[in-house]
Amino acid sequence: MNAGKRIKTVLTIVIVAMAVLVQAAQADSLGGELGILTAETLAGDNPATGAPWAQGDSYRLVFYTSGKMTSESADIDTYNAFIQDLANATSVYDIGVVEGVTWNVIGSTDAVDARDNTSTNIDVDGNGETIFLLDGSTVVANDYADLWDGSIQNVINQTETEAAPTYFWPCTGTYIDGTEAPGHGGSHGAFGDGGEIQQGSAETTTNWVWRTNTSGTTTKERPLYALSDPLYIVNLDPTLPDVDAGSDWVSWSGAPVALNDVEVVSNVPAALIYAWSASPGDGVVFTPNDGGDGSTSSVQSPTVTITKATTNPSVVTLTIAVNNVGSGKEDVEKTMEIDVYDDSCLAAEAFGTVEFDPSDFNQDCITNLKDLTEIAAAWLDDYKLTEPATLAE
Repeated sequence: MNAGKRIKTVLTIVIVAMAVLVQAAQADSLGGELGILTAETLAGDNPATGAPWAQGDSYRLVFYTSGKMTSESADIDTYNAFIQDLANATSVYDIGVVEGVTWNVIGSTDAVDARDNTSTNIDVDGNGETIFLLDGSTVVANDYADLWDGSIQNVINQTETEAAPTYFWPCTGTYIDGTEAPGHGGSHGAFGDGGEIQQGSAETTTNWVWRTNTSGTTTKERPLYALSDPLYIVNLDPTLPDVDAGSDWVSWSGAPVALNDVEVVSNVPAALIYAWSASPGDGVVFTPNDGGDGSTSSVQSPTVTITKATTNPSVVTLTIAVNNVGSGKEDVEKTMEIDVYDDSCLAAEAFGTVEFDPSDFNQDCITNLKDLTEIAAAWLDDYKLTEPATLAE
């Protein structure tokens, strides 16, 4: 098979299905969970992934509080509650607890760092989501690393009431890396420390947005920065099917994998077309059937068998494309991956379930006569010194 054919092998399977799933992929059918992200934003790429926005992608929102409070309390929940109340009370946006949105302060106490209070610690929470202002288009940070690298994309200068701030120095108690300010030099403190509190800036600067060189008294009332929990891109076109390709797998050459956690749902009583593809496609065989032989595989959830041609582990990406017959719209596509190893022992080792027994001399995950053969091959081999020897310097 030539290189072009190895790039992608497509097996198209057509089935007539009634009443199946809801999830979309076209940009014109997508919307932010709260209706805030603009159509222009969703027509572009997701800055956190570099790929077009898709249903199920997550994002977050941030605002500068219209209200103010002192920074005397050492309890981070005091500030979280203050911010949540502001989000609940605004009549400009639907961003409160009724809409299911939780807000936390971008701020630190001695006990809780801002990056942990907001679940933006890249070491714990991963790369994370793009963060937007409430205008639905202005990117504050591409992801969590961008949020805490000392320079954000745009200033956080929009309040939950849509008004621009008139006072530009919120309290944060936080250093530029998302940890509490104390311990990084200077006299700037965290929430509840007394004395001076670390400040941010909502005026013009995007560099060092947490302003490590400025502070103010903890008794003065100041605004705060507020960050939402992750929100999701949803399907606004109920005529398109909703697709989940299922879990990623660890397997080995020649082992059938039943893709039985694939989900497809539609609220439209129309025929569905399914297409499965693999990249790379060499050695990939899909085996769909109607389940009449006792198998649970189907055109929606086939069994796939991958035969490896190399001695190195390989990753095969499977794509399911689904559409309503006659819809005239692009397929809804979702992907999953299978890590394929030469044999089941290597797969188990990669999966982390193998701890080789000392008696498994050839490390094939089973102690048997082959291991005795290994012993016999070295039986009575003598490794003793035949005379005293000097140590090499």
